[in-house]
Amino acid sequence: MKDETILRLEGIHKRFRTKRGFLERRAVVHAVSGVSIEISRGDSFGLVGESGCGKTTLGRVAIRLLRPEEGRVVFDGTDITHIPERELRPLRRRMQIVFQDPFSSLNPRMRVERIVGEGMLLHGVATRRTLRDEVARILSLVGLPPDSMDRYPHEFSGGQRQRISIARAIAVNPDFLVADEPLSALDVSVQAQILTLLMEVRERMKMSFLFISHDLRVVNLFCNRVAVMYLGKVVETGDCQLVFRDPRHPYTKALISAVPVPVPGRKGKRIVLAGDPPSPVSPPPGCAFHTRCPIAEDICSRVVPELREVGGRLVSCHLA
Repeated sequence: MKDETILRLEGIHKRFRTKRGFLERRAVVHAVSGVSIEISRGDSFGLVGESGCGKTTLGRVAIRLLRPEEGRVVFDGTDITHIPERELRPLRRRMQIVFQDPFSSLNPRMRVERIVGEGMLLHGVATRRTLRDEVARILSLVGLPPDSMDRYPHEFSGGQRQRISIARAIAVNPDFLVADEPLSALDVSVQAQILTLLMEVRERMKMSFLFISHDLRVVNLFCNRVAVMYLGKVVETGDCQLVFRDPRHPYTKALISAVPVPVPGRKGKRIVLAGDPPSPVSPPPGCAFHTRCPIAEDICSRVVPELREVGGRLVSCHLA
């Protein structure tokens, strides 16, 4: 029987070594700290949180663009955490990524035909003889005319460039796609078009998604499960509708309270958090959120809370 889990991350830790200060002292940035998630086939799994919380790093670890210091990355039953690039290459076709910035993620010196078709040739999806027809077919799927393939990225708008990025990712028929903030660099009107396109791609190609975003409304529309991250850790995870309708972690409550209420004349109760997030170079002891939490108690500054089941989802909070 085929495993229904397409991706499993187990206790992922990712740290970056950097230099800081006038004397260039070495420091360690704790980008991801002990994150575990599972994504089933056909699932759209949302990852939300503030900028700098580790969402993008986790997404890149998920498809082995980055290698974790601790933990395991299991893709479709295969542990890919430490396998060499030569053995990883056949799996590259099955897992792709759409980057956040449609301007810097496309090579300005390549025509669209090469941008989209390069992976198709590398993975044997198309031949030199059939390449133009296959690229034209993929471009039509993302709403671009066939003559787009003879142009350069600078000749397109931001929304069109993101369509090219999506075309490049889906051209090799992947099973799993990381969408890293695919809407954040676009105008609001274009965001709706790209989100609709991603929904169509998901339905047509039966693809699994890790959808990274700071926009909770978009995640609620696109995803069926969600994980909320804070300072490199998952603080709440579960069914998307359940988490957004009845959040249990104080940080999740604050995030959701910031989402505008789409009812004229009706105002939601906004929870304003004090201070700024701690530095990932020196995270606080105990619960990472206790320095800003409005209900924190003494135990929160001393003991790291474990993810435990509360109301049908997992929550990392002593007081949930």
